[in-house]
Amino acid sequence: MRFVAGTAEHSDTVNQFSTRQIATNVLSNWGGAVVTLVLSFVASPFIVARLGDSAYGLWVLTASIAGYLSLLDIGVRGAISRYIAMFSARGEDVAASRTATSALQIFSVMALIAVVVSSVLAAGANDWFSIPAAYRDAARIVLLLTGFSVGVTLISGAYAGIVVARHRIDLINVVDSAIGVSRVVATILLLFSGYSIVAMALAHFALTVVRTGWLAWLSRRLYPALRIGFSGFDREHVRLILSFSLFSFLIHVSGRLIYYTDGLVIAAFLPVNALTFFAIGANLVDYARMLVSSVSTATSPIASTLDGSGDEARLQALLVHSAKFSMMILMPIAITFIIRGDVFVGLWMGPSYAERSGRVLAILALPLLFHGAAHGIGGLMLGAGRHKPMIPAMLIEAGLNLVLSIVLVHKIGIEGVAWGTAIPSILSSAFFWPFYLGRAVGIPVTKYTKEVWFQPWIASVPCAALTILVDRAWTATGLFQYFVQVGLCVVPTVAAYWWVCFSGPEREALRDKAGRAFQRLGRAESAG
Repeated sequence: MRFVAGTAEHSDTVNQFSTRQIATNVLSNWGGAVVTLVLSFVASPFIVARLGDSAYGLWVLTASIAGYLSLLDIGVRGAISRYIAMFSARGEDVAASRTATSALQIFSVMALIAVVVSSVLAAGANDWFSIPAAYRDAARIVLLLTGFSVGVTLISGAYAGIVVARHRIDLINVVDSAIGVSRVVATILLLFSGYSIVAMALAHFALTVVRTGWLAWLSRRLYPALRIGFSGFDREHVRLILSFSLFSFLIHVSGRLIYYTDGLVIAAFLPVNALTFFAIGANLVDYARMLVSSVSTATSPIASTLDGSGDEARLQALLVHSAKFSMMILMPIAITFIIRGDVFVGLWMGPSYAERSGRVLAILALPLLFHGAAHGIGGLMLGAGRHKPMIPAMLIEAGLNLVLSIVLVHKIGIEGVAWGTAIPSILSSAFFWPFYLGRAVGIPVTKYTKEVWFQPWIASVPCAALTILVDRAWTATGLFQYFVQVGLCVVPTVAAYWWVCFSGPEREALRDKAGRAFQRLGRAESAG
């Protein structure tokens, strides 16, 4: 069937396709996130107990360094996805091949830089960080292996970009989930056998190589006409890739500075075992952010489409709904972390971690009450091409984060580093995001604050009240009981969301969609 732009038939088809695409991408991303959460939940207590605080702290430090080295991506993967999708849609396979080859060459150079930087860090690690004498040799080896792993991961970005360009994010999630499971299983087996972090680093490097090979195979299967290799330097396509990736790279730099600085500050000024107590709380907040970032990632292509068609009204609606939905997801999580996070940490990781890690968790969860919306729409603004004003704001937040963390770590330890992260995030949420969306997309500040902040806050009051009551009157003796308590606190919030966060027409539209979904399900069962 041929569609004509501007007709109602075309609009309905696009809407249906967009809905299916959003649903598939979001569910796929959430599936990958759930696998990560379950693996971490099950494996973390065992890994920390087997390694000990110092060795696990060293492992967290290498993860922070790997996060910085991954900046060598410089936004190239996003450029690959954009231009290969564009060229393949036009049938320009030669141009797509030149773009992919140019990207692979860029990544190869960056991979070499990653290895060189990690070698320098390995040579000077014992002078720059507070690493116990018993782990100094292991630190050098693990840091070097980290550089090689990042290098291979960078090269895999060329193939991952091709898979994304073919609209198969689900396959990326399948690969990453399988590799994630394999890493956890390998780690547990190695620790059971008496090995330590060097063997873990070797296993992770080997699985990174496997992942790269898998993605290379997938890219060839999904785009057989594509020819990709290391030879044939193409200045024009290199310039094309870098012209797009610059602003994306600056955003990633800001994000890395905000979320990976903490580990380096702690390792520089405190014993490395302090990283373990900090990471337990920080990782839980990261997993919460992952849930809403998955929505943003999945809906970013839709924002690009709406921006390209000039449909500002639907773009505004998409942004407001995504921000509000993100806040609705995060509010019960943030409330639980702030009020009863120490109880969860004690039941999960052990009583010795409850107090210190619980305080870090509560502090880092505070920005979720404000900044959760930004995690849900940052990718949308990038997709809509309205992301440039984000860069100076994120760089200022990153700089303030670093300065406050260094000042406060001397005064109150790891809690000071947590406050150094939380305060700039809250300030950014209050003084930048509402006005930025107003100027960039035309969303009134009053509309943003009412629908994105106040409505979820009001609807979450029952959850907060019940959580405080449960914390004082009903002591949890195990994780199952704890999760039952959380579920009982969340149920009235879901009902409150329905009446507070959705208007009458929105509730009616949701009822219609649910009714049609049940009808399709009934027809499918009858046909079966």
